[in-house]
Amino acid sequence: MANETSKQSNPLLDKALVNAFINGVEKTLSKMASTEVVCEKPFIQNDFQMTGNIAGIIGMVASPLSGTLVLSFTKESIFLILKNMLNEDFTEINEAVSDAVGELANMIYGSANHT
Repeated sequence: MANETSKQSNPLLDKALVNAFINGVEKTLSKMASTEVVCEKPFIQNDFQMTGNIAGIIGMVASPLSGTLVLSFTKESIFLILKNMLNEDFTEINEAVSDAVGELANMIYGSANHT
């Protein structure tokens, strides 16, 4: 006799995991960039398609999970976040912006891991 709870489901759909990353984004950007976040409905994208102009990407492999966290920003949003963080104006995506996006992704991942 099969139990309903024994059915395999996608662990990426786990509400606690999704909420940990949402909270990580909200806390990190609030604390580091004095930026309020408005989250849209999270989704899993099987075939990666860039939706912003720059992204921070973190590979995640921990049984039973295997995937990639992608934090994508439009130019306007990352420039505002970095203005709030560094008190510096950016007008183009350059190495400094790329490095900052990578650091933000790391901070968000770290914050989500401690939730």
